[in-house]
Amino acid sequence: MSVAEGLTDAGWIRGINPNLSIEGIQQFLHLCEALGSVALGEEDDCLRWSWSGTSKYTQEPGTIDHLLIGCVVTRQIWWKILCAWGAIQWLLDARSSLAEWWGNVHLHGSSRKNLATAATLVFWMIWKHRNAIVFDGETSGIDKILRAIQVEGAAWKNAGLLTDKFSFFPGPDSVGVEWTGVG
Repeated sequence: MSVAEGLTDAGWIRGINPNLSIEGIQQFLHLCEALGSVALGEEDDCLRWSWSGTSKYTQEPGTIDHLLIGCVVTRQIWWKILCAWGAIQWLLDARSSLAEWWGNVHLHGSSRKNLATAATLVFWMIWKHRNAIVFDGETSGIDKILRAIQVEGAAWKNAGLLTDKFSFFPGPDSVGVEWTGVG
């Protein structure tokens, strides 16, 4: 059953069967209450979450490019990391795409592979932090993300996934060039 079918004439009720536990029935009733005011249109879903300049997520139109490299919060994270790696030239402007960013990186062989692994870690931690804000009510924080990257980065390094300069991730208190809001 699709979501649209479930919402039409409370069709989701057909999913309740006699063998359902009390907890299962409670979940169905909670779902009914939560979805009572939801109405679907004919157009495809297009809800997107983006990080606003106030370090909160909004439902304003956004893209994965914006979330991972373009918003002011992630740009500050990348600024600190790229400064630590001596590669600040890879910080693009806020309207850049991931494809443009990756194309701007002129590395080859194992260095490019190591950067790809390190970037994947950073993207993953940003995504996890975004989910914690959206779904768990966490508050946003650059320091939280940097600490999470450090902790997970150490685990990836110990597992042999990260090597060379891309295995170092600065913490929130690391000394370096301060964010200037360039780009």
